[in-house]
Amino acid sequence: MADFANATAPAADTPTDVDLLPGEYADDRLGHVARMLEPDELAVIETYADNLGSMTWTDAAAAAGHPDPDRFGAHVRRKRKTLTSELERRAVAQTRTENRFGARWH
Repeated sequence: MADFANATAPAADTPTDVDLLPGEYADDRLGHVARMLEPDELAVIETYADNLGSMTWTDAAAAAGHPDPDRFGAHVRRKRKTLTSELERRAVAQTRTENRFGARWH
């Protein structure tokens, strides 16, 4: 099973990250999740990620300018968790399909 929660991101100074444009992600999984979010939800997640360890979801929603940061921060946290779980489920299903039928189904 894919373990995205414990996956490590490349260092910020790698050529992959330096060459990215705004809205592009070094990890395709992040881009997939980002496309499933509303712009205000994405702003909260990016704010939270930029301040990892020093900011709560409520703080991130407030910093992103949402008028109800308590409610919206909790909403974004739950949605991120739901989307991540779904992405992990799909990755497992893809692996099982490839193991059964071969990589041509990829």
